[in-house]
Amino acid sequence: MTNKITVNKWVGNFINGDYNCNDVSTQCSAGWYDWFCNNSSLAKKTKLLGKKVIQLLPSAKIDGHKMYVWFKNNGDCQGSYDDFRFADIKTGEIFYTIALANNTHKNEIWGRENNFEQPILTGSWKEVKEFFGI
Repeated sequence: MTNKITVNKWVGNFINGDYNCNDVSTQCSAGWYDWFCNNSSLAKKTKLLGKKVIQLLPSAKIDGHKMYVWFKNNGDCQGSYDDFRFADIKTGEIFYTIALANNTHKNEIWGRENNFEQPILTGSWKEVKEFFGI
């Protein structure tokens, strides 16, 4: 992971349109770490995930000054799904992984509260926001 900027800085860049280009370099600077989808899909995914990041930023559980966000598109035998992760900017330690719903998965929150052993929450996006106090 080479692009570690605070969540607050990332949101500013996102709002300014810095991540709108489809090229892989731009999307890696947006925080994409790994993906199994077409490169051309990343910008669209960044727009969707970025809106979700902004929705969670007011949470007391997310420190926009001390955390960074990064993205992953995961593949499994049931298809693919996207997630984003909030991590400590100094240590890289992940605090939360939010896996977004798709045709076979519901939204899931994984976190340090239970050492990532199972989802802390599985449910709707509304329930995800409620977990984060939004």
